[in-house]
Amino acid sequence: MSRAKREIIRRRCRCIRRNRRIAAGFSMALLAAIVFITFQNPRVQAEPTGACKYYADVYVKSGDTLWDIAQQYITDECGSMESYIREIKEINNLGVCLQAGQTIVVPYYADKRVADNEQIPSDSLLVGIG
Repeated sequence: MSRAKREIIRRRCRCIRRNRRIAAGFSMALLAAIVFITFQNPRVQAEPTGACKYYADVYVKSGDTLWDIAQQYITDECGSMESYIREIKEINNLGVCLQAGQTIVVPYYADKRVADNEQIPSDSLLVGIG
């Protein structure tokens, strides 16, 4: 084999090796970008609960406390009892005491596929869907 042919073959081999390295580097960068984007936002992977936030008008009876009313409506989506009561107070601009005969708005979560009246006490009145 002549010297010129060997030089051409050597150049081709170098070119092929360089192209393989570039392709491997590009593939690794693409894979890293996909992994980064996938794990960057964990909410993307979370399953939706299917629960919607609703609001109910609750008529306060004599002897009712905010704690008692909150216990009837709280679900896992609401968080802690303290944060749920705080939300009820903020929605209704409440102080410390409830008054018999008062009507307050109470948020709650329910599955979209279940009828509203199956999720809330029967003495409540639905006022809206959130």
